[in-house]
Amino acid sequence: MTQEEWKDVFGDNLASIIKEKDMTQLRLARDSGVSTAMISEYINKRSVPGLFAAINMAYALDMSIDELVNFDEPIE
Repeated sequence: MTQEEWKDVFGDNLASIIKEKDMTQLRLARDSGVSTAMISEYINKRSVPGLFAAINMAYALDMSIDELVNFDEPIE
């Protein structure tokens, strides 16, 4: 999977998880310490999180990091 493909997959995955958990971007930002601007960047497929942001979002979403970022392929 290319980095661009990962942006698409991660953005869609994050948006789905937020919706499933009936959470807002603002609440995720507050609970994770990741800015609302960055969460918007991830959802709109313009950026992907670094390790610390991904870990903090996974904790805030009450899931493991691999549930948040598991795509079954390495990123090229």
